[in-house]
Amino acid sequence: MSLPVRVNQEPDLRSPASSTETFTDTNVNGLLHLATDGSSSARPGPPLASWAGELSASFAIIAEQLQNASRTISTHAPPISSVAGGPADHLVARLDAIELAQERLAVELAALRSLHAGKSRAPAPNEQFLPDAASSASSGTSTASSLADLERRLADALVVQKLEQDRLYARLHNSRATVSKMSIMALPTASGKPPPNHPNTKGEFEHLTKERYEALLKAYDQPIQGDTAAKREALRVFLGLPAA
Repeated sequence: MSLPVRVNQEPDLRSPASSTETFTDTNVNGLLHLATDGSSSARPGPPLASWAGELSASFAIIAEQLQNASRTISTHAPPISSVAGGPADHLVARLDAIELAQERLAVELAALRSLHAGKSRAPAPNEQFLPDAASSASSGTSTASSLADLERRLADALVVQKLEQDRLYARLHNSRATVSKMSIMALPTASGKPPPNHPNTKGEFEHLTKERYEALLKAYDQPIQGDTAAKREALRVFLGLPAA
């Protein structure tokens, strides 16, 4: 079986019907169908492993689309006159769509857990066994292992998606900081808390020391490369700040 995947490198902020909405509506519905389809769950072995790989890749694409949306916010900062409407309205609509997608993914994870529980139940007395009992037992063990691995990957993907979703609001705020005195927001780290000693304004951010840029990049698990200017630029893009 194959899972339809649509990949958009750059989301279009001008359209409320974003690529993220299209992707999640199509694929999450497909995943729910796969999780509840009795004929699909009855096929152990390589097809299930292939399905697990495709499903994991789909969630990786969701996380990548969220990161692309964040980068687009930082490079297409709306002017001050458009704060009350325009592109910002589309961004809010996209955030609502992401929240809806997250709820559907949670339902999908619950469905997979139920499927896993059904696979591990004891057979009823009137059920028929295959002639090769040893082969069936081995196949059942492989299926259970694949489902457990898939459940772990789904849980990890949900954590990444929630973290990127929480960061979108701060990046949207930061994208409007066009002058030095305007305030900026710290993005949450993987622990859910902002890093210590985060700059409060765009002007303060532009004049940090090399050590502070490195500390912030490390707190956000970002690569630390190049000179002070390169570190400042990498952190600026990550935080969603417009170019100086």
